[in-house]
Amino acid sequence: MKKILLLLSLSIMLFSVTFASTNTTSNPEKVIVNQLSKRNDHLSDVLYRMIEMNPTINIENNIPFILQNKCMGLLISEKTKKFTISDVKFENDFLLIEMLLEEWEAKGWVSSSRETYYYDDDGFMIESIGETWDGSSWVNAAKILYSYDAYGYMSGMLMEMWTGDSWMYYMNMTVTYHPNGAMEEMCMEMWMGDDWLLMSRSIFTYDANWNMIEELSETYDWVSGTMVYDNKSTYTYDANGNHIEKITQDWASKGWINYERTTWQYDVNNYETERLEQYWIGSDWVNSARHSFTYDGNGNMTEDLREWWSGGTWVNDQLHTFDYDVNDNLIQDLYQTWAGNWENYKLYTYTYDANGNLIEELWQYWETDRSWVNDEKYTYTYSETSIDDNQFSQIENNIFSFPNPFNPDVAETTISFHLPVRATVNLAIYNLKGQRVKTLLSNSILAIDDHSYVWNGKSDQGERVKNGVYFYKLICEDKAVIKSILLMK
Repeated sequence: MKKILLLLSLSIMLFSVTFASTNTTSNPEKVIVNQLSKRNDHLSDVLYRMIEMNPTINIENNIPFILQNKCMGLLISEKTKKFTISDVKFENDFLLIEMLLEEWEAKGWVSSSRETYYYDDDGFMIESIGETWDGSSWVNAAKILYSYDAYGYMSGMLMEMWTGDSWMYYMNMTVTYHPNGAMEEMCMEMWMGDDWLLMSRSIFTYDANWNMIEELSETYDWVSGTMVYDNKSTYTYDANGNHIEKITQDWASKGWINYERTTWQYDVNNYETERLEQYWIGSDWVNSARHSFTYDGNGNMTEDLREWWSGGTWVNDQLHTFDYDVNDNLIQDLYQTWAGNWENYKLYTYTYDANGNLIEELWQYWETDRSWVNDEKYTYTYSETSIDDNQFSQIENNIFSFPNPFNPDVAETTISFHLPVRATVNLAIYNLKGQRVKTLLSNSILAIDDHSYVWNGKSDQGERVKNGVYFYKLICEDKAVIKSILLMK
């Protein structure tokens, strides 16, 4: 089940990173990455709601949170739960185009699943396709289509599952925003075979400073066939805009009942130093867990100590120790558990390319014979999104169509070009009015090579076009070349 849900996990994270309880005021990327990476106990409310409605989902090995932050630059505001253009768009020169998961079996790595990502001309992710390896070939598993509103905020996520011969609707998530980008409502629908059924809805309220002060969640009640209250979270902030308290209440009959409370403490740099989790028992808040965080001089979190409340005292439970390279990239996360002393449990190792892109993530677990054993490996592939002037000149000077002029009744015309770098390419035919007539390539990622594409003189609708001058437009990343074709019958 883990293989099929990789794409689901990643896409939900695109929405759900915002729901994690973390301070983003100071050095947000480092804080989010370090606190969320590989911690199942930090999964968002959204993901948990998905799990509650889909009990078959196994989240034990969800997509690494670090991917959302290091590779995709998702610095989403915790206060406003706001997706800005830069949050869902790759602003650097590289697009993540593939993630491959391999699992260790016997003495070698075996392919398990992969995800491929597609983007529009502005670098916004518009589609993700997840596949599983059946031992001999890749098989479709899940597909997600992303949509955006007029301001560039991610407003929709439609997920489809592969049935064996076709795609079938599965889940649809929509988000509406205030004009300033603050998320106002998020809805999740499930496909019931012939129509969508609204399963959950979250409504967000803000104070005058646009700090989120309440999240009200509703769920579908199968008995009444209506949406009913589920839970409510209220937030309190300090003068610096840091979370200092979150209280979650559940709806029971005709009133709200306390369920969970989280409180935060910060140092003079506004770095989170302690997080206390409590549950409502009887008539009082009772301690449950406590996290203590330490940082280095660059603001990188170096330690996350988790303790359980037991017998009226705090008892060690888990310890995460983080190491970084000279560029402040997280390169190792050592996860230990307490059994009278700290014992190794899991080790996560991260490798980057010269451009600072995460290219490999290795998961290992500690064997009783005192050695690290391979478990899973994630490999990330990127496409450079910018082409320098010299590279583009090579494309511009060597692209051509032949024959030109051409008569489609006699021979089709072939548009040929050479790519000196791997790139995302769009190629289309336009008429004199600037209207697109035929799409030959749409956000296709092409390798360094010679490429040729045929136009048969027909439109996207399969209709013969009239005699005249047409233009073919080749877009490589952020540059375009336009040349003419004469069609004569």
